[in-house]
Amino acid sequence: RRLHATIRTPTAFIDYVDKDLLRDFGLCVFVHDDDRDIGRCAAQRLLKQGPFNSYAYAASSDSRPWNAKRGKRFAQSLALRKIRTSVLKDADTRPIESIARWLAALPKPAGILAAYDDAGRRILDACRAAKLQVPSDVSVLGIGNDELVCTHTSPQLSSIIPDFEGEGYRAARELQALMLRR
Repeated sequence: RRLHATIRTPTAFIDYVDKDLLRDFGLCVFVHDDDRDIGRCAAQRLLKQGPFNSYAYAASSDSRPWNAKRGKRFAQSLALRKIRTSVLKDADTRPIESIARWLAALPKPAGILAAYDDAGRRILDACRAAKLQVPSDVSVLGIGNDELVCTHTSPQLSSIIPDFEGEGYRAARELQALMLRR
């Protein structure tokens, strides 16, 4: 933030929002995923894959807004069908044994959305520790489609792919507009 204020150069921030920076210094634009739509799409995907006896959101320890928005819209989309959603906080930092106990208590089969792929990997690790079968006992869906994570889990992690390419093009267009106004 201080650097941007000092150099006063047009800047595009991706997946970062700072309303004070925009108000105080201008010359910046914030571009991010539609996290609400990601949560909605995830609910639709698990509903098509199910039916499940329970649904859950494995939240990240990250306090940035995307974490809460994804989980909230996921739960809202399921609530429209009178389905309650469980939430596991800090799935990406919680001990595997703790996650395994939480998973064991969920009615099976369970459909779980992980806040992002690393949290999904930890859910899969906890399934193995709890001797739960994936996908017959627990189905896990990540977000981000991180190839290194998704292809190196057993079984491979299914993941929603946000429009990163579109986000990059939008950031470039917005940055160009800022530079032309300058």
